[in-house]
Amino acid sequence: MLRTTHQRITFIGSGNVASHFAQVLYQNGNTIVQIWSRQQSHAEELASRVGATATDSWEELSQETDVVIIAITDDALYNLPDELHFNHALVLHTSGSVPMETLKCVSSQYGVL
Repeated sequence: MLRTTHQRITFIGSGNVASHFAQVLYQNGNTIVQIWSRQQSHAEELASRVGATATDSWEELSQETDVVIIAITDDALYNLPDELHFNHALVLHTSGSVPMETLKCVSSQYGVL
């Protein structure tokens, strides 16, 4: 018998990559906790499709998440705010051209998806 563990997932980004991942993960029983976007309306649009809350504030990102998927532009990955930390979450980014070590200041568990 296959055992499935559902995760609480936060997305930083609301574009095509974030939208596709969020919808598939939601449809497969995961809880999408939050969607962050520079534009609140974009975060709200995706959040409404996956039952999440929306924010455009770094300070409002919840620590109550198991996984954070960062799906933003490569340049923006290099400019994450210094105060962005997820103490217990696995943090992943979706850019194959940016080293995963870019996230080592964000969490002790990090990688590239």
